[in-house]
Amino acid sequence: GFTAGGFIYIAVAGVLPEMNSGDSSFRSTTTQLISLILGMSVALCISLYE
Repeated sequence: GFTAGGFIYIAVAGVLPEMNSGDSSFRSTTTQLISLILGMSVALCISLYE
């Protein structure tokens, strides 16, 4: 739990400044968010099956 929270925090801390700066395109932001959610989903699936 704690380790997963740390990884999520690091991932979100990397994405949020780019989103708030306004320099990134909608497509880039959407791709990053989808990748983040997909990665968290894979980690969840692995933890459920192990």
